[in-house]
Amino acid sequence: MGNRRQFDPCMADITITDQYELNNFGLPGRVFPLPGHSAGSLGVLLDSGDAFIGDAAFNISPSSVVPPLADDPEILLESWQKLLDRGALRFHPGHGGYFTAEKLKLSIPKLQKLIQRNRQ
Repeated sequence: MGNRRQFDPCMADITITDQYELNNFGLPGRVFPLPGHSAGSLGVLLDSGDAFIGDAAFNISPSSVVPPLADDPEILLESWQKLLDRGALRFHPGHGGYFTAEKLKLSIPKLQKLIQRNRQ
């Protein structure tokens, strides 16, 4: 990693702190913060119910989509609930194939157990 290229910082054209509508760009959906896995994470939820969620979940296990690492599992659970409350039906994670809202709901108890372990 010692030879990594350094890039000059740039100013963001748009800063997302809350829901940001994409309709003005011809895309029926919205972008919003999706914290929990890592700081600055964003999700895109289309009106079709398709949610592009990056590392907020990993579909690499047949029984759970809980990511192997999360900065704050409690906030991650809130992000999952936000997705469900906003009508997400199909999830497209950064790792693994798409999955349904049912698989996310079935993974909530595992995430809750992780939260409990972290509190101890």
